[in-house]
Amino acid sequence: MNHNRQLDELLSQVKEKAENAREEKDFASVFSLLRDFQQTAGPIKYDNRVKWYVFTAIGVLGGGFALAYFLNPGIQRELGDLGYAILGAFALALIVTLVVIGLANSAIDEISELIFSKDVYFDNGLEQVDIEGKQKGLYREYKKAFGDFRNRGDEGRYVKRLVKGAWTGKEHSFPYEHYAFHYVRVYYVPVTTKVGKTTVTTMQRRTETLYRYGLILDFPFVKGLAARSGGGSYDYPEEFQPVSEEFNGIFSVGAASAQSAAKFLKPAVVLAFLELAKHFNGLNVEINRDGRMNIAFSDNDVLDLDRKFSIAQPDEFEQEIRSHLDLPKLRLLLEFVETLKKHNDSNF
Repeated sequence: MNHNRQLDELLSQVKEKAENAREEKDFASVFSLLRDFQQTAGPIKYDNRVKWYVFTAIGVLGGGFALAYFLNPGIQRELGDLGYAILGAFALALIVTLVVIGLANSAIDEISELIFSKDVYFDNGLEQVDIEGKQKGLYREYKKAFGDFRNRGDEGRYVKRLVKGAWTGKEHSFPYEHYAFHYVRVYYVPVTTKVGKTTVTTMQRRTETLYRYGLILDFPFVKGLAARSGGGSYDYPEEFQPVSEEFNGIFSVGAASAQSAAKFLKPAVVLAFLELAKHFNGLNVEINRDGRMNIAFSDNDVLDLDRKFSIAQPDEFEQEIRSHLDLPKLRLLLEFVETLKKHNDSNF
């Protein structure tokens, strides 16, 4: 059996084990397979030499044909437009060969990312929630509950992803949900075309796909308040400004009552807001009248982490997987929530 076929079989086994992993220790058998393959079959890398030979041969033949066709008028007359079709066939063959090489290499990267992303979830106590068939219903539920979901886009509004987690801090522990909200903005642009001697301008439809992200959790210590810097629509009648000019330059505060806003926005809480705003774009924080908090923002990297190694380097990759893969921006959000709870919980 040649190397590439052996590698195909290995990747199939590794992918199945990775997909079935339920905790970090389940990856141990994956790394055993990878090391065994390295010792018996060689590098965990596709041998693409034959494909590159084919690519080079096609390129040489195609180049030779192009020179003959364009430099010899007799060949041009004899072949006519068929010559362009043959050149196109050579170009297509080159593209197909490159795609085949790229797809072979991408399989290793995809399986590495599968293992890495699952371990990120394991290390941070995260679990993907199955929301198949419920995406639009969740959007309607969240729109009713939180202002950040209102006045967003014109169509295509639904919750694309939902991940649940739990935080254990020094003084507070709480469950939470992280969501990705998908929506589409529709707009029109003038496009001028010439029809005969007449110039016609029409408005053509364009769309832009956008996302908002956030955390949702219980916050029973205050109700009916929003500090916003990134759009949405809220229905809290009382405007409030703390003494911090820096805070007021970033956030607008609406509340059910100015007294509750003043009680909530203690100096330590204001400082926590200012620190969080350094790391997140379009930050909105709402605690609705039911005591549910939504921290919304435009950053798409809260659950993302850069991977350094791959299954092609089993020893290094296993060491990376065995380390604690912390999510810095998620930690910032959860520590922010704990700070807010600490300064608004009358039991502390």
